[in-house]
Amino acid sequence: MKISKIWSTACQEYRKWLINEKQIVTAICLVFLHVMIVEPYLRRAEEMGTYPNFVEPFLAVANSKMFLLVLPLVFLVLISDCPRMDGDFLFFLARAGKRNWIMGQVCFLLMASCSYLGVILFYTFIFGGAYGFAGNAWSLAVLNFKDFFGTSVPEYISSDLYWQMSPYGACVKGCILLVGYFLLVGMLLLVFAVYDKKKTGMMVIAGILAVGTGAAALDAPAAWCFPTAHAILGKHFQGMLREVRMEFGISVAYEASAIILLFLFAYIGMKRRAFYAVDGTEE
Repeated sequence: MKISKIWSTACQEYRKWLINEKQIVTAICLVFLHVMIVEPYLRRAEEMGTYPNFVEPFLAVANSKMFLLVLPLVFLVLISDCPRMDGDFLFFLARAGKRNWIMGQVCFLLMASCSYLGVILFYTFIFGGAYGFAGNAWSLAVLNFKDFFGTSVPEYISSDLYWQMSPYGACVKGCILLVGYFLLVGMLLLVFAVYDKKKTGMMVIAGILAVGTGAAALDAPAAWCFPTAHAILGKHFQGMLREVRMEFGISVAYEASAIILLFLFAYIGMKRRAFYAVDGTEE
């Protein structure tokens, strides 16, 4: 195993990913995110005559069950061409070696996950900073939301979260869970790609995300079997009693364990697979 070859593989895949025409989907997702979450949240704060914390629009997105389905699906579309097994793939694989190549793909997926989340963070921080304040305290737009609008209007950031931790702490922990969530989606696709079943994998992954989101929305105990519930920081707690439904560390361990297990599946599949021709179709 050589670090230089792993890094070269990751960088080559990352460069191709950045200039892929599918990146337009990210812009469409940001528009949808703005219309559905960011702009309404800022408008509610204005109606209350207060200013939000600049991280609150991001936390509103990160704790939305709807967007915890949309965001990984968009990421799945963005990486659907990866890993690329066409063109000069066989030549590159011969130079890098299977072990370095698979490690490079994992490195690429981590880079892509962080970049994708970074774009979302930057976008929400820009709007939050333009209309809000910086400080490690929840705004009145969060704390007094129910008092002002009543219980008929759903909260963007629920008391399950803001009674448990500061906004900066919630932002850091939310980012850790989301990076793990996106990386887990990418690792699932990598496994199916290595076994030459990428199209099947896309449908299976979409199904897992949909079922997991539905279970999380219904507060079903089975929701914790799926990655979506673990990615929603607010679901880890319950209300003012500070009751912990799921420890943050357990969710991190869940995502890390799943990623390691998927890596082993991908590594074994890559070691066993013989590459004679690459046509991009399923067998």
